[in-house]
Amino acid sequence: MNLVEQSIQYTFAGDKYKDNKKKRVLKNVNVNAENEKLIKVGKAISSLQKDDGLVSAVLIQHHELEVSTAE
Repeated sequence: MNLVEQSIQYTFAGDKYKDNKKKRVLKNVNVNAENEKLIKVGKAISSLQKDDGLVSAVLIQHHELEVSTAE
């Protein structure tokens, strides 16, 4: 398997959001990005949005699978 792309989904809390939660997905996350830095970015976004904080962060990885033509 070859890692070809990463995204991150942040979930933010706030009374202003439907169901008190808002999810945002950022695409094209560097494959070498450190978990701590990804969380720091989520907290910064939360601060800029003036909501109640970051609730969760999910790293989404897309792998290229090798397909054999022989069966």
